[in-house]
Amino acid sequence: MTYKEKSKNILIISSLYNPEIVRVNDLVDYLVKKGNKITVLCSIPNYPQGKYYKNYGIFKKRYEKIGNLKIIRILVYPRKDGSKINLFLNYLSFIIFSIMPAIILSFRKFDLVFVNQLSPITAAIPGVIVKKIKRIPLIMWVTDLWPESVKDAGNLKSDFIPNLILPIVKYIYKNCDQILVTSRGFIDSIHEKIMNKEIIYTPQWGEEVFTKKTKNNFVYEPMEKIKGFKILFAGNIGIAQDFDCIIKSINEIRDYKIHLVVLGDGRAKQDIIKRIKNMNLESKISLFGSFPLETMPYFFDQADALLISLKKSNIFSRTVPGKTQPYMSSGKPILTNADGEVSHIISESECGLIANSGDYKTLSKNMVTLSRLSNFELKSMGNNGKKYYENNFN
Repeated sequence: MTYKEKSKNILIISSLYNPEIVRVNDLVDYLVKKGNKITVLCSIPNYPQGKYYKNYGIFKKRYEKIGNLKIIRILVYPRKDGSKINLFLNYLSFIIFSIMPAIILSFRKFDLVFVNQLSPITAAIPGVIVKKIKRIPLIMWVTDLWPESVKDAGNLKSDFIPNLILPIVKYIYKNCDQILVTSRGFIDSIHEKIMNKEIIYTPQWGEEVFTKKTKNNFVYEPMEKIKGFKILFAGNIGIAQDFDCIIKSINEIRDYKIHLVVLGDGRAKQDIIKRIKNMNLESKISLFGSFPLETMPYFFDQADALLISLKKSNIFSRTVPGKTQPYMSSGKPILTNADGEVSHIISESECGLIANSGDYKTLSKNMVTLSRLSNFELKSMGNNGKKYYENNFN
């Protein structure tokens, strides 16, 4: 996308948006700075904690205008505990309550529609409505493959629901003028669903807070008190992240001076807390909760290594988690418990050690191997990641 000729009126649709932490926030800021007029259609923020953010709600901050940026927040059912029924109601409510705003927006001037396709892909439906009525281009940035992720992330045993969703997915792809993907592994899957579409590899990036390293006086005392080799996981705590494997790997090396720090929230968190307690691993694993994005460089700097984990599945082997780029830009060694694309990137860049999804024994051995490296060796590994980031994701 180039907007050199003149400023554009762009409608951006994303189920998540600021103050929720998503890459589209950076894109919106960039396009506004370039002089474009941007309208964002999004949900009332409720991810990942499952309830409306403070100062946001049904009658709070539903409509905002900040210079050339307009924000319209759709009424949605909060995710709550992230159970299947609550997620279904969250997804369904976005579709239902976005249709009328989409029709109304179709009577305003827009040059194109951009859909930030997170889960669910059905969030693109209002974009298709506007495209059809106004006859303008629709560009979709695919960060999650549907319906494959429905089955794998939801632990579904049957193909019944994915097969119901597949025609909707094909219809949405068909109505895109251009499809952008965050992983090369997505391209073949999309081509299987729709032919003769322009698909462009457009990876995610690390936010400026990681790349510019502005000074921050933030300090978190519990992090400072941890002794030994610190491995940090930051992000969503769900089924897809395969915490069973991570906990098993820590249990394997419980006698080593290695400590796992987990930052984030998600529907699997309470189950993980129970499992850690049952296995007497409270002294080896710390769950500190969620923190603002601007504090993440502090935690990354405090860690000796960073961890990426995805459960074994075809769809996740094609995925590059959004944390990959911030991790690499931070200049720290990276451990993976993941098949496919993301482990290929870590291996190719020589910035860490990889293990296949579910292979907790190899993961635990890799943790020990890293803990025995010198500071120079760790720094060299981290610098390899930083260089790869600058050449491929910046």
